[in-house]
Amino acid sequence: MSGEAPRCGHDGMAGDEPPPEGWAKASLSEGLIADIQPGFACGQNNRVGEGVAHLRPMNVNETGRIDLSDMKYVPYSQADRDERLLREGDVVFNNTNSPELVGKTAHYDLPEPRAFSNHMTRLRCRLDALHPRYCAMLLHQMWREGYFGTVCNNHVSQSSVSRAVLLNTPILLPPLAEQKRIVAKAEELLTHLDAARERLNRVPAILERLRQAVVAGAFCGRLTADWRDEHPDVEPASVLLEELTTKSSEPALRSVQNQGDDGDAGEIPDTWAWTTVGACFDVKIGATPRRQEPGFWNGDIPWVSSGEVQFCRIKATRERITAAGLESSSTQLNPAGSVLLGMIGEGRTRGQSAILDIEACNNQNCAAIWVSQTPVPPEFVYYWLMCRYQETRGRGAGNEQPALNKARVQRIPLPFPPLAEQHEIVRRVEALFKLADAIERRVATATVQADKLTQSILAKAFRGELVPTEAELARREGRDYEPASALLERIQGERQVAAGGRRKRR
Repeated sequence: MSGEAPRCGHDGMAGDEPPPEGWAKASLSEGLIADIQPGFACGQNNRVGEGVAHLRPMNVNETGRIDLSDMKYVPYSQADRDERLLREGDVVFNNTNSPELVGKTAHYDLPEPRAFSNHMTRLRCRLDALHPRYCAMLLHQMWREGYFGTVCNNHVSQSSVSRAVLLNTPILLPPLAEQKRIVAKAEELLTHLDAARERLNRVPAILERLRQAVVAGAFCGRLTADWRDEHPDVEPASVLLEELTTKSSEPALRSVQNQGDDGDAGEIPDTWAWTTVGACFDVKIGATPRRQEPGFWNGDIPWVSSGEVQFCRIKATRERITAAGLESSSTQLNPAGSVLLGMIGEGRTRGQSAILDIEACNNQNCAAIWVSQTPVPPEFVYYWLMCRYQETRGRGAGNEQPALNKARVQRIPLPFPPLAEQHEIVRRVEALFKLADAIERRVATATVQADKLTQSILAKAFRGELVPTEAELARREGRDYEPASALLERIQGERQVAAGGRRKRR
């Protein structure tokens, strides 16, 4: 790619339309940059805070701000001169990254000097011609609009913007006083937007805590306390429980006492009872047909892997097996309404559950709980397993919990309300979850609108529509002003004089 960058046709940049009155089409190479300096690579780095902080591409975020949440440090001896340091008022440009991220820019507004990597370029503006914050906002807006993706050099795994291309970046230059007003107004509006966006970003965590509180309240009886007051004559859970446990193939699992792996039974309402999963439902463990046997796969029978069990309803599967694959392994076809439980896997995998809305087989890492063979709603068991999962993670025991097996799944304790109350619990949990889902959708919409509004504010700023132009104010106040074109001519004259002096000295 040549050093001459193409003219940019994005909103607010130096395109074909005439600039606002008093503005001029220019490039950074026309004397607007007093100093340009690439950063440096250093293999002697650490994350423990020893030495000087060394800014890298991830330290300029996508909103055009400096982000110090992920820092590396280099020895003081590697950052012992000015050309290797960022100082307050500098502009830092991300010169090497993916095609989507190359060109991110931020104004370095921190008092502490920090080093910067070779993937960053430091710009020091000529302060009587180009306001540093205006320069950073303008370049970052050009990145948002995709300009640097069109002028970068593409390499094997990354893209780069050369120093020459950066300096020849076409910009629209207002008079300096107008630049300052644009920055002040844009900052004022963007500060309000950032505050709104920060509040929106907190909502998902609040909704997650709400969901946790809902299921926790559901299985200690708080969620349906008023319902029990209104239905004092409801048949107690022991009646249905006796019917289910007498049918169980594992009668020894009837009692929750001496449960071994699963902790203590908590307090529950008088009409409820404690039991175990295995006392009420059949538990099946799946299997995987041999992968090397082509006749076992790409059939018509849905087959669920443990990675698909992620607190959801399963209506389709990524893989399907044949009848021969089903017969060749110890897996089974689970009826619709079965609840699947992930039995192994570190982190977030173990303990997640799903409801089958279809008949499907499952692999050996999942237990299938055949709730659908009973009058118990499968959603009741599903939400109980969700509650247990959240409690386990809340105690910080995630990876310390042993992997499950069939016996441990059977011994999982189960608070058992009367059947009518089970249906009421499911109804109320789902109603509150739907409300949380609706709020999340509205938050997502509002976040997109905030991002669009940010774009709109900056586009108006660089079209000269955010604040009155210097030309307009000068007429209103009856005074003269220096248009940007005159400023560029003055700078050009100064550069010619300086160049002539250098030639005379030589």
